[in-house]
Amino acid sequence: MKHISVVYLIILLLPVNIATAAGTGDEENPGKSYPVLNVQYVSQVASNGVAIYSAPARWMTRDWITFGVVGGLTAGFYLTDGYINDMMLRNRNPFLNEVSVFAERFGNRDIVIPALAGLFITGYLADSPRLREIGLYSFESALFASVCYQVVQMLSQRKRPGEGREYDDWGGPSLNLRAMSFPSGHTTLAFSVMTVIARLFERESTIIPVAAYGIASLTALSRLYDNRHWASDVFLGASIGYFVASAVVRLHRERPAAMPTVSAAPYMDGKRSGIMVVLGWDW
Repeated sequence: MKHISVVYLIILLLPVNIATAAGTGDEENPGKSYPVLNVQYVSQVASNGVAIYSAPARWMTRDWITFGVVGGLTAGFYLTDGYINDMMLRNRNPFLNEVSVFAERFGNRDIVIPALAGLFITGYLADSPRLREIGLYSFESALFASVCYQVVQMLSQRKRPGEGREYDDWGGPSLNLRAMSFPSGHTTLAFSVMTVIARLFERESTIIPVAAYGIASLTALSRLYDNRHWASDVFLGASIGYFVASAVVRLHRERPAAMPTVSAAPYMDGKRSGIMVVLGWDW
């Protein structure tokens, strides 16, 4: 509970205090439509999920270039995984130990998810649409990003450095949940939440995005420092979290929430009769 409270307070105070000091509170966006947790919002979350997971089928040239750059950089880090791991192990000290313990919490789902729930509840009780927005979008982003990294982990089955393995020890596709190093789940979760905060405030403040990405980066470095992941694990995890979160915010800005529609009409085919009910959904 103590760790949850720390993460909750930092996520809460990061946008609220800085935005208030800069004069960028809710009153600066009187015409903005904020999300409300209802059937309409849930339908949009489902629509966003379909859009995100089917996105490669609609990628343009620049999207494939971005994919290639991320893949190339991941491969580059892979070639230096052993060297970076050795460097991290050689440069440990008590101060960095404490920093790593603090930063790890922002990628720990047992801490982050309850903290986001607390943030949404606070926004509801305090009638703060911005806090509700952060809580809802962050949870949605974390959900979609978590599915992505867990699928890749099961496909790759890479061993962790802390298990005494070499960086090129891969197990291949399996439902085994023991070898889950590639990509880093902590890093993915941290970036999926902090990128949402950064994106929501990027038009109003430069301080908030810098602080948000700084926290996520510390979480990524903590996974290297604690000998839990290789550098390529961390880079790919950060990329997944960043791009999924960016897509979530963009979809909510561009696409109106879709409501399911129900229509009914008499049905007769000569042998049977009844009422035909059709459920429609705008994906």
